Formats: sequence, structure tokens, C-alpha cells
Amino acid sequence: MSIVHYDHMSYIDFESQTIEKSQQITQFGELSYDFYGKRCVFSGLPDATFLSANSLYFIQAENIFRLNLVSEPRLSLVFKSLQMRHVRHQQLFILRNTLYVFSGLSLNARFTMQTFQSVDLQNPRKLISVQCSNLPPSRCLATIFSSDSAVYILSGLSSTATEERILGDLWKFDGEFTQIELSGSNPEVCGAQALQFNHYFLIVGGFSGQKLDGSKQMNSTVWVLDCWNSKCTANVLGVVEVNAVFRVQGALLIGGGLKVEILQLKGMEAEVAFD
Repeated sequence: MSIVHYDHMSYIDFESQTIEKSQQITQFGELSYDFYGKRCVFSGLPDATFLSANSLYFIQAENIFRLNLVSEPRLSLVFKSLQMRHVRHQQLFILRNTLYVFSGLSLNARFTMQTFQSVDLQNPRKLISVQCSNLPPSRCLATIFSSDSAVYILSGLSSTATEERILGDLWKFDGEFTQIELSGSNPEVCGAQALQFNHYFLIVGGFSGQKLDGSKQMNSTVWVLDCWNSKCTANVLGVVEVNAVFRVQGALLIGGGLKVEILQLKGMEAEVAFD
């Protein structure tokens, strides 16, 4: 048992355990997030939903740990309130000690839902619906990352009863949503990962477009997104189906899918070191 401190928030870690290497690939999924300085992955494949697994995976040094959030007294009320069984693939982000739960996919009709809820992590009691004047379109498998005290939501998959499409839009949330118009190349991708490099973000992996038979096309493009100047450029590097992305000493480690690659980060260039 250990006590973990995150700025003004602390909790008792009862059930943290190291994950065996053979389990790492199968447990990593659609959502990874920088949680108070630790790289975290909520649940993942094959279930790909933190709502049923109630587990948080975090990377510390060279080990990967699993934390059972329901048994953790400080956060148990938060995650018990998230047990909406008719919705999955919801995504979450943390801004100013508040956990936000965004959008999701209906299990019954297989369409994305425009939901937006929050809970105060310092005083968790229940999930509260968030009222915004300009809520983004419903989606799942979006790419979420934070920069300059704001959270960005990029692209994702929108699904209705009659059609399914990848959005390719970018939204900024700092208490209200604002759509950002990008110059250059719009990342039309779902299920991608984002990693910060200076004030740039590398968008890697996921799916983009469809093959002729209607199945999803694995994304082979790495986008460099400059949020300061609302600009995005694309480089085709052949990286596909990424489950985990980490930056280690100036290199970008990509793994968990069909390939494992390391990209050396040199200024704005991302070059393949080996495949």
C-alpha cells in the first residue's frame, strides 16, 4: 500500500500491480493520457472501454502498473457513477481537477452520442451534465491532448443509423468549446495517438478512410500539429495500428500494433530509425 500525491490531490493506492510483459499489448487500447505527469492508458483492447474494466494503467520507469479504480476510496464514487451500460467508447480528459466524460457510442443502435459530463476529483459525488453553448458533434475514438491550460479534441468517428464517417475537425476546450480551423492538412483519422514535442503534437496511428471493400484503412501518416499557429503538416512514414506511444530521450517509441518503430525527433522532422 502506498499514498500517491498529485499536487493538491492524494489517494491511497491499494491494488496497484505490475503487468506482465505478455499482457501489455492486449491491454493497451484507444485512450492514453498524461495524468499528472504519468502516461496512462484507460483499459483497452480487446474490450476497449474503461467503463467496464475500471482500471488505470500507468507507466513509471520501465514498469507498467494496473490500478483498480473502483476499490480506491477516493475515486470509487467517480467510476461507479460512470457505469452507463448503454454507452461505451466514451472518452475522458482532466482539466483543472475536473474529470470530463465526452461523447460515446450507443451499444443498442451503434450511433455516437453527444454527451458531455464532469465530476470534481477533489469532491467526487456524482456525474454532472456540462452545459456548453457550442458542443462539438458526437464522436468516438477521438484523439485528446492538452496544451496551455486547454484540452484539444481532434477528429474521431461519427456514426448514425445510416452512415459512418471520420470527422477531421479540431476543437479547443478551456471551459467552453471553440473550433480551430487548421491550415495545411486536416488529420482525418480516428483512434490515433498524440504525443507532445515542444509546442507541437505528433498524431500517429489509428484509422483513416476506407478500403474498397468498406473496411477501415490503417493510417500510415504522421501529422505534425502546431496548436500555436493552427497549422498541420503530414509525413507518410508507414506507421500503422498504434496502441501505445511514448517519448524517451528525444525519440518516439511506437508499439503495440503491427509494427514497432522508433522515430528520432530532430526539430520538426520525424525520421524512422529502424523498423
